[in-house]
Amino acid sequence: QALQRGLADQVVPADQLVEAAVEMARQLRDATGRVPRSRRSGLVGRLARLFPPVRALVFRQVRGAIRRRAGDHYPAPLAIVSAVKAAFAGDRQRGQALERELFADLVLGPVSRNLVGLFLLTQEARHWYDEESLPDRPEVESVAVLGAGVMGAGIARLCAERGLRVVLRDISAEALESGMKRIRNDLARRVERRRLPAPEHDAILERIRPVTGAPDLAGVDLVIEAVVEDLDLKKKVLAQAERAASAALLASNTSALSIGAMAEALSRPGRLGGLHFFNPVDRMPLVEIVAAKNSAPATVGALLVLARHLGKTPVRVTDTAGFLVNRILSVYLGEALMLVEEGVAIDVLDRRLRAFGMPVGPLELLDRIGLDVAGEVVESLTVAFGDRRAPTDLLARMRADGRLGEKGGRGFYVHGGRRPVPDREGLARLTGRPGTRAPDRDVVFALLDPMVAEAARCLEQGVVRRPGEVDLALVTGIGWPPFTGGLLRWADTQGLPVVVERLERLAGLEGARLEPPACLVERARRGETFHPLAGPSPAA
Repeated sequence: QALQRGLADQVVPADQLVEAAVEMARQLRDATGRVPRSRRSGLVGRLARLFPPVRALVFRQVRGAIRRRAGDHYPAPLAIVSAVKAAFAGDRQRGQALERELFADLVLGPVSRNLVGLFLLTQEARHWYDEESLPDRPEVESVAVLGAGVMGAGIARLCAERGLRVVLRDISAEALESGMKRIRNDLARRVERRRLPAPEHDAILERIRPVTGAPDLAGVDLVIEAVVEDLDLKKKVLAQAERAASAALLASNTSALSIGAMAEALSRPGRLGGLHFFNPVDRMPLVEIVAAKNSAPATVGALLVLARHLGKTPVRVTDTAGFLVNRILSVYLGEALMLVEEGVAIDVLDRRLRAFGMPVGPLELLDRIGLDVAGEVVESLTVAFGDRRAPTDLLARMRADGRLGEKGGRGFYVHGGRRPVPDREGLARLTGRPGTRAPDRDVVFALLDPMVAEAARCLEQGVVRRPGEVDLALVTGIGWPPFTGGLLRWADTQGLPVVVERLERLAGLEGARLEPPACLVERARRGETFHPLAGPSPAA
């Protein structure tokens, strides 16, 4: 792409770089001495200089492209365009002066502070669990993945890419072939896009051994179950794996079920921990490492080290319903469902949250997750935290109506065309409301403030130890907007007394489930924040 756009003069394989550079130097010596430029970029540049309307059009298109990708939340790209435009007009000194002025404003601005803070948080996270990465922990060099669905296939591929030997097992030959086909297609796509050398493609596939039936797991270091979210089935699968691989560690990829409850089926419960990947496995950086009461420190340490080896960001959580991310996310999604029940237009709701900075709106997210999968998680968390969850069974009614989300072609939106279309008529039939009205309150705060309250409870209950773990987990697990620095840093910048006041007002409208927890009220009363008050940016 750089070559086509005139940003590069030549593209060569890395091992031929020096020879190509020397040859280019020789050609330049014998020619005019001017570096060749692409005809296209030269033509655009000359036209832009000669005709101010062309110049204005080019910069307008560039600004539009930036806004479509980043919105207005990241000021640096637009500032760069302003500086280039000033210099491009012919006054280089003016452009440089504007660049200095804009840079000074940006480096001291809130977005810079938040992004630098998030970067420093990722550096700090490397040492959060040093005491648990024990020297006597088991080394993991081979893995068995039980279940060849989307998650199982993704985990198997990731492990193989990182050099581990993998057994991928499914009792269904059809499901196993479907999982292997997904792996082959993903690898072929990466080769086509030149993100993976062709020889490595073959090597990765050679490290994966697909099997049905009962495989020989005697030499496997770790068994990861990735079957459907059914506690009894997971118990059965893990118990069989323990008998087949007596020396192996065991892990569950469950997104919400209790690791401790699964351990009840094992003769050595200390060898089981949670290894919760997020979908899609290859793109989502977060892995929740779930430590049950009986999980041995060596087991937890081995899973932490493995997650880092796989290139993931591990966050250690205790064995509580929904762990950390899904517990907080379910509050956000539940409140969105309540607004739909009230007749708020779903596209308006999603658009407001995207405008805030979320990668997708809550209802778009539910369609992508799948209403069957989301419904199972929400229902299990409603059992655990019933009085604090939105009182709606809308997902169950939608599933009964044959709506599974994007994978089924119909959910909150109708899928299959160029872009999803809100299904207002279908939802109006299910909710008894027209689904076209504007919200009567700020939906951003109505959805995000309850997340802050739940995060505060997670800290108080020891689900995680640090506010930074909450922020890093949500940024890397659900795509919480990085420019805010994380959920709890966003709450700090709002002012905790303000968040508490908004929650109390919401509780007056919607019910006691939205009452701010005592730990958050007390923190606000004492004038405390989750993070130290931000001073000048470290870069300054």
